[in-house]
Amino acid sequence: MLSPAAPPAVLAYAFRGALVEVMVHAPELLPSLRLLFPAYEVAPAPGSAVAISVKRSDGGWRVGVKGAPPHGCATVIEVAEAVEFSLTHAFLRLNQEAVQVHASGAVFRGGAMLLLGGEGSGKTSLAFWLSRTGHRVLADDVTIVAPGGRALAFKRLFKVDPAVLADAGVPVESTRLWEPAATTAWYDPDEGGGWADEARVTSVAILRREARGMARARSVSRAAALNALLHSLLATGATRAAAFEVLAQAVREAVTFELHFPGAAAAVKVLETILP
Repeated sequence: MLSPAAPPAVLAYAFRGALVEVMVHAPELLPSLRLLFPAYEVAPAPGSAVAISVKRSDGGWRVGVKGAPPHGCATVIEVAEAVEFSLTHAFLRLNQEAVQVHASGAVFRGGAMLLLGGEGSGKTSLAFWLSRTGHRVLADDVTIVAPGGRALAFKRLFKVDPAVLADAGVPVESTRLWEPAATTAWYDPDEGGGWADEARVTSVAILRREARGMARARSVSRAAALNALLHSLLATGATRAAAFEVLAQAVREAVTFELHFPGAAAAVKVLETILP
């Protein structure tokens, strides 16, 4: 007689009032998946939403979300990436009234500095270097801005180019979830300056990454910074109209500037000279 299959393990996460669960039918993945969002993990409870399932399949695993076709994964890294992506979108969709901005954030000189820019502009690299130089971070790539000009943390691992780690003297093998075939490494800010829960926005940097030249800053108007924030809104959160006043409050007394830099280490030095 075949023994009954073991029940799936449930990972539950509470994020700003929303409860999301992941049902894991492959227990060998649990240690890796628990590294993704430890700050939000809670005991499973009734009322969880947007269940994500992880199951074994031929030659690997499948990650599924209700209403979408399952995503096939061949490695543990691929499973982690798929679960992290699905959890991130679940958290954000369940907080549609929040002002969600495509930005990284760190606490600098006691206030929140928002780092804005498109893909490849250096948001993650600069937040990583700020972490390595002892500054607490708020978010990588997704920052939540609340009424009163406050930036709230979104605590998930940073996905960093291994070359950036090498420049900082961080062995890639020491990072979370590393596999030799991976093209990105997962960095835990607790290994640097740690996390902040929230901070009042005191500066907004619009990043301009350049291949060469000296790192430098150029002041821009608060109106220009507000426009950049509005163009950085994520579709999962509040509408542009609903977000306008919240973001206007955030920049009302902030130092606003463009930051031109070839490398994140040089950019941090510039920030230390221009911000009081």
